[in-house]
Amino acid sequence: MVLFILWWKYLNTIEEPFIPPSLLKDKQYTKLLFIAWVTYFINFSNLFLMPILLSTFVFAKEPAEVGVIIFPGAIFAMIVGQLIGRLIDRFGNVPIMIVGQLFLIGSTILFALLSTVSPNFILSIYMVASIGFTAISSSISNEVTRILPIDQIGSAIGTVQLTQFVGGGLGVTTGGLLLTIQEHLAAEMIYRNIYSTFAILLFFAVVLYGLYYRRAKSM
Repeated sequence: MVLFILWWKYLNTIEEPFIPPSLLKDKQYTKLLFIAWVTYFINFSNLFLMPILLSTFVFAKEPAEVGVIIFPGAIFAMIVGQLIGRLIDRFGNVPIMIVGQLFLIGSTILFALLSTVSPNFILSIYMVASIGFTAISSSISNEVTRILPIDQIGSAIGTVQLTQFVGGGLGVTTGGLLLTIQEHLAAEMIYRNIYSTFAILLFFAVVLYGLYYRRAKSM
């Protein structure tokens, strides 16, 4: 918090900061920034929790088996990313963002219900989550370039990418803490509680996007 205060004072002191304070005061932009943060938070949490779930006493998979289960989701996300880019060009950011959020919150709920049932469920659900993550991250970057003046786009995109590290780091940390404080519970309850908490966080992001979209339509 001390470093944040010093950083904020620094941004308001120098003539041309990398992140202009006016950018962070833009309410529409900060809404997109929060949604991006939540998206990275969930994605990196998944990448942290899935290997633990697969390799520990729940399924007791070997490292190579864990990689084989997670790998298709990563490849699928890369392939789908090209299709999502074309869909954004054709239909715009709004429908892709909505679909991405539905996929991500739906996959998180499915993780809460089915992640401890079978590794096949983890493989399938992670592929759904990958679609949601790719759709949201791509449409947010495109939307930022649409709503901001050209002289702020570089800083704005850079700040969105910064949320990848902040969101990812906090996601992994939170996942680890939630695992630790629930270690006395059964595995089914542990992961159900974790993913239910993540689903609530995603729900707030969905509500925030609704507020963003309503204001965007009125402007």
